[in-house]
Amino acid sequence: MNMLVVVEQGINDVLKEFNFPDLHIKIGIDSGENAIIEYGSTGTRSHIDILGYPMNVTAKITSLARPDHIMIGDTTYQGLDLRIRERLIKLGLERQDYIDYRTGDAYIISSFGF
Repeated sequence: MNMLVVVEQGINDVLKEFNFPDLHIKIGIDSGENAIIEYGSTGTRSHIDILGYPMNVTAKITSLARPDHIMIGDTTYQGLDLRIRERLIKLGLERQDYIDYRTGDAYIISSFGF
């Protein structure tokens, strides 16, 4: 939420002063187990990546998010403290099913923005 506030009330105010268009961001959040792997080692240099189901879901739900919105995977949502969930509901939290078109699996995601 702080990232949205900083962009809207900080960065965009500065951009407006110089007649630049507003900046809009999309945020996707999910949690679970991932693996950090190293590949392509040349002896002096290698590539490091993070792989796992949560990373996959996060990338997908971020692309589905509307500008200036946060999408939260159900694993993360269920792990939130009840008081935080209630606060998000007051911000207009919307729950919806995400269906992975490749696997047909359903996953609940939550979305909110300012």
